[in-house]
Amino acid sequence: MERAGRQGFAAIEELARASTAVVVLCGTGNNGGDGWIIAREASAAGLQTTVWLVGDERKILDSARKALDSFLAQGGTFRHLDDPGQLDFDGSTLIVDALIGSGFSGELRAAHIAIVDALNKMPDPIVALDCPSGLDANTGMPKPVAVKATITLSFIGDKQGFHTAEAADYLGDVQLFDLDIPSKYLDEAPSAAYRIEPGNNVRNMLRRKSNFHKGLGGHVLVVGGNIGFGGAAILAAEAALRVGAGKVTLAARGDAIPAALARCPALMVRTVEDRLDLAELCKAADIVVIGPGLGQCNWARACLQQVLEWHSKVLLDADALNLPEQLKSVRSDHRGWPVVTPHPGEAARLLGVSTAIVGQDRFQAVRQLAELINGTALLKGAGSLIASCQPSNGVGVCLAGNPYMATAGMGDVLSGLIGGLAAQGLDPERAAQLGVFLHATAADYWVDANGRCLIATDIVTTLPKVMQDWIDCGAVR
Repeated sequence: MERAGRQGFAAIEELARASTAVVVLCGTGNNGGDGWIIAREASAAGLQTTVWLVGDERKILDSARKALDSFLAQGGTFRHLDDPGQLDFDGSTLIVDALIGSGFSGELRAAHIAIVDALNKMPDPIVALDCPSGLDANTGMPKPVAVKATITLSFIGDKQGFHTAEAADYLGDVQLFDLDIPSKYLDEAPSAAYRIEPGNNVRNMLRRKSNFHKGLGGHVLVVGGNIGFGGAAILAAEAALRVGAGKVTLAARGDAIPAALARCPALMVRTVEDRLDLAELCKAADIVVIGPGLGQCNWARACLQQVLEWHSKVLLDADALNLPEQLKSVRSDHRGWPVVTPHPGEAARLLGVSTAIVGQDRFQAVRQLAELINGTALLKGAGSLIASCQPSNGVGVCLAGNPYMATAGMGDVLSGLIGGLAAQGLDPERAAQLGVFLHATAADYWVDANGRCLIATDIVTTLPKVMQDWIDCGAVR
């Protein structure tokens, strides 16, 4: 707590000195203890410092009590905050949120909700200690509201919820402090989540020898492109080819074929009007991606049934996930298969819950999806998540990506990327990890260079640069 307070104050001292005053709001727990130390350090530095206590002083115990006593021993005083109306700032005050930290769970009480709402209306910068009050550090969701911080000073370890759901709207600039805890203890600590980014094993698998030939790149079959929906399947097929698959066959309804050949003549295209047309195509493919532009008509159902009967290395996306009754026939002959890549609405239908429930705990939802299909699940959204039914390091979290990816066709490109990577020999979980990482990183590259007007084909266009930086050169950002 001493280290948190001292290092925290050092991080904000310049900002504090640029303000007319520092106001610290302390709760009765350990987060409040960090606040007492910061208030003590700010006072000792000669800054005008005001401290408000929210709650009953008698509940302040142990380390937090010692922190309060050290503040009082230095001549500090505090006020009790009984009414949010007591808070009235003009934009020149630095507010320190030390009300409720990362150990928070459940829902905020009415009194705290009123305080949070009042703080969020203030024009002044807010520094949150460890976690903005009201934000669930495990899920990234406000409960039901949270402080919108300018800066979050996070202590000891990264919080999984900081990278998904709505967390980015509340965190501001996140600064992580390990409080000088030896790295070996941090490395040994159990973790329920991990960051997704390419490692040397993946790079070595995708680097090619001089005598590499297309047969070693694998064969992807993309099934979809119903009447009027050919674009989705074309995007998936081109993405699979661009990421390195040796051959890609697109199986679609007839009106998609001319567009596919015009867009990417390197694709092999086949008209499929009857499920039996798929039998030989499935036999020839290493990986099948089904769902982009598939539709939900009788043709779509017949295609899905045929694929599930004839192939076990299957990625199901889009409309293939909207026919859940057929997923019961998915074969699991290979470890980690099938792969599903739902957005929250599709995940909710698969799990038989509301989209809101999925959003309340995305980590739990993706684990449930992986268990449901006995394979690998990728839950798309802000901070996409990956889980496998097999023992692993927990849930993978993609830190890359931006909100301008929220446009039609993005998911189709992602499914093609994963299929293309799996065709080259990556196991399904690793293919999903690398696929979502390359997809999101390509989006960041494009937006950094061109601005916000991102569309799905831009991902395919930017992919060579991302592959060059991350796979061939091993870039670290």
